[in-house]
Amino acid sequence: PNSCYFDKKHTSFWTIYNITVRATNEMGSNSSDPHYVDVTYI
Repeated sequence: PNSCYFDKKHTSFWTIYNITVRATNEMGSNSSDPHYVDVTYI
């Protein structure tokens, strides 16, 4: 009957996001390793 598709085949855009955390303080700065997330996890 009714169904909903949310995947690469049925979606007109598919973006992968890169999340990186950067911390800065008096001791310097540091960045995390990048974490990649696609729209299915948001």
